[in-house]
Amino acid sequence: MPEFTTSLLAPAEVLAAYDEVSRLYPHIPSMSAWRSWELAAYRRFPLAGPTLDVGCGNGSYFALVWPGLKDVTGIDLDPAAVAEARQSGIYREVQQAPAHQLSLAPKSFASAFANCSLSPMAALPHFLRTLHAAS
Repeated sequence: MPEFTTSLLAPAEVLAAYDEVSRLYPHIPSMSAWRSWELAAYRRFPLAGPTLDVGCGNGSYFALVWPGLKDVTGIDLDPAAVAEARQSGIYREVQQAPAHQLSLAPKSFASAFANCSLSPMAALPHFLRTLHAAS
Protein backbone atom coordinates (compact mmCIF):
# COMPACT_ATOMS: atom_id res chain seq x y z
CA MET A 1 0.00 0.00 0.00
CA PRO A 2 1.46 3.39 -0.98
CA GLU A 3 2.11 5.73 1.90
CA PHE A 4 0.89 9.29 2.16
CA THR A 5 1.20 12.02 4.72
CA THR A 6 -1.64 13.40 6.81
CA SER A 7 0.14 16.54 8.03
CA LEU A 8 -1.26 19.97 7.24
CA LEU A 9 -0.47 21.47 3.88
CA ALA A 10 2.37 23.94 4.02
CA PRO A 11 1.75 27.40 2.53
CA ALA A 12 4.65 26.81 0.12
CA GLU A 13 2.93 23.66 -1.23
CA VAL A 14 -0.29 25.55 -1.92
CA LEU A 15 1.46 28.56 -3.45
CA ALA A 16 3.52 26.34 -5.75
CA ALA A 17 0.35 24.50 -6.74
CA TYR A 18 -1.38 27.83 -7.42
CA ASP A 19 1.35 28.79 -9.85
CA GLU A 20 0.76 25.55 -11.76
CA VAL A 21 -3.04 25.54 -11.64
CA SER A 22 -3.37 29.19 -12.64
CA ARG A 23 -1.89 28.24 -16.02
CA LEU A 24 -4.91 25.94 -16.56
CA TYR A 25 -7.45 28.55 -15.40
CA PRO A 26 -5.79 31.93 -16.10
CA HIS A 27 -9.06 33.87 -16.19
CA ILE A 28 -10.77 32.19 -13.24
CA PRO A 29 -8.87 33.15 -10.06
CA SER A 30 -11.40 31.51 -7.74
CA MET A 31 -11.01 28.18 -9.58
CA SER A 32 -7.22 28.49 -9.40
CA ALA A 33 -7.36 29.20 -5.68
CA TRP A 34 -9.60 26.21 -4.95
CA ARG A 35 -7.77 23.83 -7.27
CA SER A 36 -4.37 24.81 -5.84
CA TRP A 37 -5.40 23.43 -2.43
CA GLU A 38 -6.70 20.28 -4.09
CA LEU A 39 -3.53 19.86 -6.15
CA ALA A 40 -1.27 20.23 -3.12
CA ALA A 41 -3.36 17.64 -1.24
CA TYR A 42 -3.82 15.16 -4.12
CA ARG A 43 -0.09 15.00 -4.71
CA ARG A 44 0.22 13.29 -1.34
CA PHE A 45 -1.81 10.35 -2.63
CA PRO A 46 0.05 8.12 -5.07
CA LEU A 47 -2.14 6.21 -7.49
CA ALA A 48 -1.31 2.82 -8.93
CA GLY A 49 -2.25 1.91 -12.46
CA PRO A 50 -4.37 0.99 -14.12
CA THR A 51 -6.42 4.02 -13.09
CA LEU A 52 -9.91 5.23 -14.01
CA ASP A 53 -10.42 9.01 -14.22
CA VAL A 54 -14.15 9.65 -13.82
CA GLY A 55 -15.24 12.95 -15.33
CA CYS A 56 -11.84 13.36 -16.95
CA GLY A 57 -12.57 16.52 -18.91
CA ASN A 58 -9.68 17.24 -21.25
CA GLY A 59 -7.21 15.53 -18.89
CA SER A 60 -5.05 18.56 -18.13
CA TYR A 61 -5.78 18.59 -14.40
CA PHE A 62 -5.15 14.84 -14.02
CA ALA A 63 -1.82 15.21 -15.85
CA LEU A 64 -0.87 18.05 -13.53
CA VAL A 65 -1.51 15.94 -10.43
CA TRP A 66 -0.03 12.63 -11.62
CA PRO A 67 2.21 13.41 -14.62
CA GLY A 68 3.99 10.05 -14.56
CA LEU A 69 0.89 7.84 -14.50
CA LYS A 70 0.47 6.28 -17.94
CA ASP A 71 -2.08 3.45 -17.66
CA VAL A 72 -5.16 5.67 -17.33
CA THR A 73 -8.65 5.39 -18.78
CA GLY A 74 -10.83 8.49 -18.89
CA ILE A 75 -14.59 8.79 -18.98
CA ASP A 76 -16.66 11.92 -19.53
CA LEU A 77 -20.08 12.94 -20.83
CA ASP A 78 -18.98 16.00 -22.79
CA PRO A 79 -18.16 15.14 -26.43
CA ALA A 80 -15.79 18.13 -26.80
CA ALA A 81 -13.89 17.22 -23.62
CA VAL A 82 -13.66 13.59 -24.72
CA ALA A 83 -12.25 14.65 -28.10
CA GLU A 84 -9.61 16.80 -26.36
CA ALA A 85 -8.78 14.03 -23.88
CA ARG A 86 -8.30 11.54 -26.71
CA GLN A 87 -5.90 13.94 -28.45
CA SER A 88 -3.98 14.77 -25.25
CA GLY A 89 -1.95 11.57 -25.01
CA ILE A 90 -2.72 11.39 -21.30
CA TYR A 91 -5.11 8.47 -21.54
CA ARG A 92 -4.78 4.95 -22.88
CA GLU A 93 -8.50 5.10 -23.68
CA VAL A 94 -11.29 7.66 -23.28
CA GLN A 95 -14.96 6.73 -23.29
CA GLN A 96 -17.92 9.04 -23.74
CA ALA A 97 -20.74 7.74 -21.57
CA PRO A 98 -22.46 8.18 -18.26
CA ALA A 99 -20.17 6.54 -15.69
CA HIS A 100 -22.96 4.36 -14.34
CA GLN A 101 -23.36 2.80 -17.79
CA LEU A 102 -19.75 1.59 -17.94
CA SER A 103 -19.14 -2.10 -18.16
CA LEU A 104 -16.03 -2.63 -16.04
CA ALA A 105 -14.36 -6.01 -15.86
CA PRO A 106 -13.60 -7.30 -12.36
CA LYS A 107 -10.17 -6.23 -11.08
CA SER A 108 -9.61 -3.95 -14.10
CA PHE A 109 -8.49 -0.89 -12.08
CA ALA A 110 -6.13 -0.47 -9.15
CA SER A 111 -7.13 3.18 -8.59
CA ALA A 112 -9.90 5.59 -9.45
CA PHE A 113 -10.02 9.38 -9.37
CA ALA A 114 -13.08 11.61 -9.52
CA ASN A 115 -12.77 15.33 -8.98
CA CYS A 116 -16.13 17.11 -8.82
CA SER A 117 -17.85 14.42 -10.89
CA LEU A 118 -19.60 12.25 -8.31
CA SER A 119 -21.93 14.77 -6.67
CA PRO A 120 -24.12 15.36 -9.75
CA MET A 121 -24.15 11.69 -10.73
CA ALA A 122 -27.69 10.35 -11.04
CA ALA A 123 -26.91 6.68 -10.35
CA LEU A 124 -24.10 7.09 -7.83
CA PRO A 125 -24.80 3.98 -5.70
CA HIS A 126 -24.87 1.77 -8.80
CA PHE A 127 -21.66 3.32 -10.14
CA LEU A 128 -19.86 2.91 -6.80
CA ARG A 129 -20.83 -0.78 -6.63
CA THR A 130 -19.58 -1.27 -10.21
CA LEU A 131 -16.35 0.56 -9.44
CA HIS A 132 -15.79 -1.44 -6.27
CA ALA A 133 -16.11 -4.69 -8.21
CA ALA A 134 -13.65 -3.40 -10.80
CA SER A 135 -10.95 -2.53 -8.26
